[in-house]
Amino acid sequence: MITQDVKLEELQLQEDEVQAVKWVNKEELHQMVKNRKMIPYYFLDKIFELKNIWGSRIIDIE
Repeated sequence: MITQDVKLEELQLQEDEVQAVKWVNKEELHQMVKNRKMIPYYFLDKIFELKNIWGSRIIDIE
């Protein structure tokens, strides 16, 4: 997993695949699933753990 400080308005999204983006913490993500605002993918509980398992790097994408 790669962690980088990114402004959401600077992201180049694939309009056919992405409806919206938003920074959330684990609790907010679970609330979004509960409120049917997010697809309940089977791996969502693990997303926040992956960073701790694999470590993270800050990279410069250009």
